[in-house]
This record gives sequence, structure tokens and C-alpha cells, in this order.
Amino acid sequence: MSYEPPALEVFLTLAAGSTLAAPFYRRYIDNLDLRGDETVLDFGSGSGMCSRHLARRLQRRGGRLTCVDVSAAWIATAKRTLRHFRNVDYRLGALADLPLAPESYDVVFLHFVLHDIPAGERAGIVRRLAWLLKPGGRLLVREPSAREGIPVEALRALMCQAGLVETRLRAETHGYTGPIVAGEYRRDLDLTG
Repeated sequence: MSYEPPALEVFLTLAAGSTLAAPFYRRYIDNLDLRGDETVLDFGSGSGMCSRHLARRLQRRGGRLTCVDVSAAWIATAKRTLRHFRNVDYRLGALADLPLAPESYDVVFLHFVLHDIPAGERAGIVRRLAWLLKPGGRLLVREPSAREGIPVEALRALMCQAGLVETRLRAETHGYTGPIVAGEYRRDLDLTG
């Protein structure tokens, strides 16, 4: 699946992300219990507006961020957004096609991306993301849960089918987004086989 956003979408995303959404992103990242020395994969990083809060958090203690997206326009935008951070690298393409090693990330981060993936492709992508986690690694996810989002039970099922163990899940409502679900899942099983 590939998607290239029109210029207006990029403009509006950057404008909202640097003003209205900045506190929304920052508060979420600040509450993720990141030490700052982790290797983090940001799957579906888009414009990098949320990623910049991750990069800032990680640069304090030598952590690394890898931004992944299927869109060349979004990767180019993320590179501009994150140009001041030296602890970030970028991967363009479908997850299955990228040369990413198993068990290479402490954290996999998904922010408002799963709901944009066709339902029939989600399970395979979540399995691949779980495979990229080091044993004991965490998958952090936040998604809209109403309308065209992912219902809580569907999100739980996706994670469970991938061999991930739920450690935290909460439903919230924000004026900016409406109902959302935020979860933390841990890789406790051997998924390399």
C-alpha cells in the first residue's frame, strides 16, 4: 500500500502539528516511560510532527529513532521537520520490503497509522513489527477508536495474534481527535521462528 499526500494535506498537517497538535503529541511522548537510550522504530511517521518529540526525548541519552513511511512525500517532509536531529534515520517503503533485522528495536511506535491500513493487511504488519522488537521490547500504539478508527477489541486481537502481551490500555477522548485508544504491548515470546 502506498499513499502520496496532496500538497494541501502536507501544509495543513504541518500547520496543525506545529500549533494545535504540538501539546497533544508532547504530553503523550512525555508519558511513555522512555529512558532515552532506546532504539525506536516510528512506523508510519508521516510528517514527523510527533516524531520530533520522540527524537528530542531520545537525543538526551543517545537513543536512536528510525522513521518508516510508504510515502516519499511524507519521508521528505519528516526529514525537513527533523533536520536538526542527528539521531534519526529514515526508511522509505513497505515494511516487508525494508532490510530491517529481527529483534533490533527496543520500542516500536505507532501513532494514528493502523486505521489507515486496510483491515486485511493489519495482522501481517503487526506480526512483522513484533518480530522487529527485542525480547522484552514494547509496542506503543495510539489510534482513533470511533468511526473509521479501530475498536478497542479489534486492536487487542491484533496484538494478541502477533504474540504481544498487553501491559496497559486506556481509552480517552480528546477535543482534537475524539475517542482514542492508547496501548502498550510487550514482546515476551520467541517470535523469530
